[in-house]
Amino acid sequence: MCTQMNLVMREDSWRARQLVRKIGVAEHERFTNYILPRKPSDLTFDETVAVLSSIFGEQASLFSRRVHCMNLSKNASEDWVTYAGKVNKDMTEDEFKCLIFVCGLTSPEDTDIRARILSKVEQNSDVKLQNIT
Repeated sequence: MCTQMNLVMREDSWRARQLVRKIGVAEHERFTNYILPRKPSDLTFDETVAVLSSIFGEQASLFSRRVHCMNLSKNASEDWVTYAGKVNKDMTEDEFKCLIFVCGLTSPEDTDIRARILSKVEQNSDVKLQNIT
């Protein structure tokens, strides 16, 4: 049993080393500086993935993700199913409803409420239309 645990732990550290080995020199330095005083060998594979994702992952705000979704369009080479999958992946139904609601508040009288709703939506990514009205 102890041998199996050692093997699993060794395999996990090997996977983490392989992952870190694939990043560039500048990225490696940024990663190692970020985790100081720990060393890369101190992290599990899952911890390594989490740290690398937080440093180098997409840092788009909720609003910019929504704008990106509104700018999606079907490429001529895509079929309908592929395009639907792309739309489905980029935004939940609740996010889309909130976005459409906010985009519809176009009159000058709605400026203040629109700003407050946008602020509320930015603070809570799981907001539903019923919560902002």
